[in-house]
Amino acid sequence: MKAELDRVNELQLWDFEASPLTDGRVTVLGSNDFDYYHHVEMEFSGVTSCDLPAMFSHAEFLLSPSIDPDEPGPKTVYVFGQSKVDLRTEFTLRAESVVVTIGTVYYYQRENLKPGERIAPWARKTPG
Repeated sequence: MKAELDRVNELQLWDFEASPLTDGRVTVLGSNDFDYYHHVEMEFSGVTSCDLPAMFSHAEFLLSPSIDPDEPGPKTVYVFGQSKVDLRTEFTLRAESVVVTIGTVYYYQRENLKPGERIAPWARKTPG
């Protein structure tokens, strides 16, 4: 899990959106411009607790240093960032695993997609 979190931190993304905890899963999207695309998807599973706000920015994701990453079971992830709804800057998430997908997901139709790029399934189709 640490390697996946490090990959996200290296992207230096500005903004993040987190889904509510549902069926033990939380999805976090990261972007520098949510009007047009997102660039990373973090799918946390086996989530037992999460206090991430719906929107936050300039975040760093760190695995708790007191946890053996090879030990089975939920691990604590500390998220240091800026909430867009209150003054908090520290959040936690306990999850068993995370899958990180890096690649641009556009919110509009466009041609000539490069490898790793795709159109969001809900993006409006252009006439023609």
